[in-house]
Amino acid sequence: MVTAGLVCHDLIQYRSQNGECNNLKNPRWGAAMTAFKRLLPNSYQNKISLPRYLKTDSSPSTLFPTIAQVSPLPNARTVSRMFFPQSQNPESPWQQSPQSPQRTNMASVFGQFLTHDIILTLHDGNEVCDDQCSDLTTECFGITIANTSNDPVFTECIPMTRASRCKFKGVQEQINSATAFIDASQVYGNNEEEVERVRDMNSLNGLLRTTCHNEAVKPLLPQLQADDPKVFCRSYSSKTPCFYTGDYKRNNVSPALAAMHTIWVREHNRIALELREINPHWDKERLFQETRKIIGAMMQHISYSEYLPTILSKQMLQDYELNPNQPWKYDQFADASIANSFGAAALRFGHSTVGNMYTRPDFFDMPIDDMHNPTPLYNLQQGGVDSILNGMLEQSARKIDRFFSWALTMKLKPGPGVTADLVAINIQRGRDHGLPPYVKFRDHFNVSNRSIPNELKSELINLYGDLDDVDLYVGGLLETPVADGAMGPTFSHILAEGFKNLRKGDRFWYQNLDSPTGFNSDQLKEIKKASLSKIICDNSDAIYRIQRMAMLKEGSGNERMPCAQLPYADLSKWRDEVRIQFGLV
Repeated sequence: MVTAGLVCHDLIQYRSQNGECNNLKNPRWGAAMTAFKRLLPNSYQNKISLPRYLKTDSSPSTLFPTIAQVSPLPNARTVSRMFFPQSQNPESPWQQSPQSPQRTNMASVFGQFLTHDIILTLHDGNEVCDDQCSDLTTECFGITIANTSNDPVFTECIPMTRASRCKFKGVQEQINSATAFIDASQVYGNNEEEVERVRDMNSLNGLLRTTCHNEAVKPLLPQLQADDPKVFCRSYSSKTPCFYTGDYKRNNVSPALAAMHTIWVREHNRIALELREINPHWDKERLFQETRKIIGAMMQHISYSEYLPTILSKQMLQDYELNPNQPWKYDQFADASIANSFGAAALRFGHSTVGNMYTRPDFFDMPIDDMHNPTPLYNLQQGGVDSILNGMLEQSARKIDRFFSWALTMKLKPGPGVTADLVAINIQRGRDHGLPPYVKFRDHFNVSNRSIPNELKSELINLYGDLDDVDLYVGGLLETPVADGAMGPTFSHILAEGFKNLRKGDRFWYQNLDSPTGFNSDQLKEIKKASLSKIICDNSDAIYRIQRMAMLKEGSGNERMPCAQLPYADLSKWRDEVRIQFGLV
């Protein structure tokens, strides 16, 4: 099939690196460098491109500098401080916001890892916005500090640059530079150039690059090279360089996320070497692509069998056909592209689950605000990668609620010399993207208007003047969680609909039986044995016991067990029997 210069073949068995040709009728659906789609029409101030910054009763303005002359939305930092307080004293960092009774920190970090697989909002980096909020160019949308004498941290401005956009049907839309599909693109990259940088092209075994830091432990991620793209990272020593992966802009964000990347890169190499033993005649390209296909399938299975049940109710999973045991059929009319409201608001619930510290059993805890620092992974005296993994397995995640770590709202350091409030940034980002207000989405999904507690609703009216103006991110997080779920109904619906499209609209979905894009029935049985716990066991150095469900707290029904007792995927099901039978190896 040929569409707009793209030649797509229905019998090809491996995904393209950039996601093109997944849907044969709409080859760009879900591909990298395409626009986010919208569930509802945009709420840009001029319906074309300007951020939403005025209340609904204000006269529309086409002149960006006139914000202060009309009735503006409440300041994002003010909203953050009023509705998303720190539940502990900043002078006592050991005090944390409320814990989740079920989820471990492994769920929070895997959620971030999954998010980075399907979303990477493009920022071209050409516009530099100052920290005084004095630059009112069309690409600067900083947050002015409304009452500097009353703010404990910020004095003038939280700078923010608008996301890059492209014109689509006369409207400017933000761009997703990641493939929308769950395909482990955060491991491999979103285009051919990125994948070549992470591959060990000298290996005949289809391996990914790694770093041998110490022969006593398994390899670490590849180190950032001089000719690699520049990223923000705070390595304090030339002996502990920053890391490079398919998601090179974000893999150094925290030691926990870097540890998650590490075990998946190790898993790729473990599988590739085993496939080499099983099929010695395969060349390095076949080994790489077959392993990449298996890794992507494992990501899909773990996401739907382990992660989604920790955040969505059983009813929501059933209604949106998100259970892996529910029948699957590819739907060529399902657009797997990420919705703007999914990525710029609902999926950012995960920031609420982050505490002030990453704990490490028997070693010093790591402050969450010490971001972009790879040193803990190199430090074997403090347990290296294993200690970080053990900490995530034992530490409770925070509840999904309106209480945020002070490390994220007072001390976040997203770039050199910059301190920010992540909640305020999320609110401002939703306005930048022209997301409609919360009430629009609530009504779209027929959610009760009583989902937000009355006392919070009254405070919202006092600040916003009208519930019709409340930002989606704010309203979604203030809702009471649904029964058997971890968050309110509006965010639950947005997420469930998005993950349904990711499942139904992926021609390469792992349950696509006996198709070139999927697996045969014997192979699928082995894929379904995959678990995050098994990946941790196989790719750590000295973790020998683990709970079966790594994203849930150890306890009754999820006791720790020897790693050897976990189900093991038999890769012999990938043996090339035809070639072996006829002596072609």
